[in-house]
Amino acid sequence: MRILGVNTGHDSGVCLIIDGVFVEVINEERFSGYKSHHGIPRRSISYVKNKYAIDTFDSIVTISASGRYQTPLFGDSENELLRKRGGEKLFAKSFLYKLKILPVWRELRHTKAKYDQPKIARKIQIKLRELFPAEKITNLDHHLAHAWSAIAFSKKPQNALIITLDGEGDGLCGSVNTYRDGNLNRELAIPTGAGIGTLYGKVTEFIGMRRNEHEYKIMGLAPYAKEVDGLKVLKYFRKLIWINKKEGIFESSINVQYAKYRFLIDNLSNHRFDSIAWGIQKFTEELVLDFIKETLKKYDAPDVYFSGGVFMNIKLNQIIKSEVADRNLYFTPSCGDESLAIGAAKFGYDQETNLYSQNITDLYLGTKYSDEEIAITLKELGTDEFVITDYTKDEFAVEEAVASLLAKNEIVARFKGRMEWGARALGNRSILANPSDLNAVKKINEAIKNRDFWMPFAPTILDTLAENIIFNQSPSPYMTLGFNTKPHMILKLNACVHPYDGTCRPQILTRNANPEYYQLITSFAKYSEIGAILNTSFNLHGKPIVESPADAIETLKQSGLRHLAIGNYLVSKK
Repeated sequence: MRILGVNTGHDSGVCLIIDGVFVEVINEERFSGYKSHHGIPRRSISYVKNKYAIDTFDSIVTISASGRYQTPLFGDSENELLRKRGGEKLFAKSFLYKLKILPVWRELRHTKAKYDQPKIARKIQIKLRELFPAEKITNLDHHLAHAWSAIAFSKKPQNALIITLDGEGDGLCGSVNTYRDGNLNRELAIPTGAGIGTLYGKVTEFIGMRRNEHEYKIMGLAPYAKEVDGLKVLKYFRKLIWINKKEGIFESSINVQYAKYRFLIDNLSNHRFDSIAWGIQKFTEELVLDFIKETLKKYDAPDVYFSGGVFMNIKLNQIIKSEVADRNLYFTPSCGDESLAIGAAKFGYDQETNLYSQNITDLYLGTKYSDEEIAITLKELGTDEFVITDYTKDEFAVEEAVASLLAKNEIVARFKGRMEWGARALGNRSILANPSDLNAVKKINEAIKNRDFWMPFAPTILDTLAENIIFNQSPSPYMTLGFNTKPHMILKLNACVHPYDGTCRPQILTRNANPEYYQLITSFAKYSEIGAILNTSFNLHGKPIVESPADAIETLKQSGLRHLAIGNYLVSKK
């Protein structure tokens, strides 16, 4: 039984289940090189068909395309064009706003989009039918896919509640669902127009960043503001969205799709950018927490799952975890739209077979390259520029070499094993550094990543030592939660702890999840007595995480990186 889940919107990708096992999850951006790739994931589909020698799938489940943001861009050129048009659109909208006709223009655009969307949905179906001429194709609602993706990471729950929140999908910005006896039922649908995810995105744009990509920067910026200034901003947001406690949904004074030009410019233009970040982060925390508490009063389910892009906010998740103590809480890994294909495949398998698929136990679900394949790529490197050391003969030899370099405050990129799925690197496609070397932040930002100065990096922490490093330790293998760092460890982790609030976003690693990566950190702990390392994604700024050995080598060449551990080889610049 071969079920393929396909997401054709932004963060498009595929998920393949064979006989109840999640065997492959990958997003198109890794192959195309366009971050958050929009459109049908043709390369990903070809990849899984070739790897598993599949001519025909038993079922295809795709996300229905009735939501405003399920825009089908069918080629790479459209992805690039989308970015280039951003500045032009901003100028045009500002001009129309000054003429007092922007609201009318937006209403006309929105009305046109409603009429255009069925045409777009038909185009998607035509393109999919070309790719899958013989297969059964099922469309799944956006928020149901988010809900099913949450269940995919769990052994079959007996009585569960699933809450989804995001910007928008298929006319909704959120939902409440129950799962009992293998059946998932929607109990509450929250119409778009009052979505906290949409508002957060509009604030991201207002501050000058890219929506659906840079929201995490707002979260990281928020602690730098003075509370007294942030509170002045917060009072405006409180008047914009609230909870209708009788119906259990969000309501707003205006459609938040228009918040940028009807609300933010009018009310917040004279406030500092960091105060605005503080205000929207604080508002999100208090609004969502209030919504969750009101929802939990109506349902007695012991297990509560969260999915949708709003729950990518690890500071929000930290607040929820600390305030809701009487339930078992589960935050879906990388729960933005990149997870929709997982939900689609999970739904397809369970509905087709009346069985429950095996749960996903780790995120190393992407491509893998052998040492032999890597060696072929390395042969193209000139020995005048690089030194290549072969560690293929001895187990963990390259991990020991990397640990030694990290102890000397060197920065090392790591490319080994199966590529991790999702927005966060988990060691196999990562850039690693000594977490106590604050200068590493500057080196990585200036030479490689070009990240904003206020953004902290994240640590990978050994599970056996986590209790000594962070408070309130609970399993967090996928960087879904924020934690407060213990005071005596802040200096030892100062390169990957937020400098203003002392929090970190750790990957708490078990040996079973990734033995070689675990051994690397264990070896580093012998040198440093820390038991953690700085871990950030292996990519250049604005690019997806590297997928192939060629990608890794090209990134090494184009950046200030000096060392690359690739497979069981170590490549160093002379």
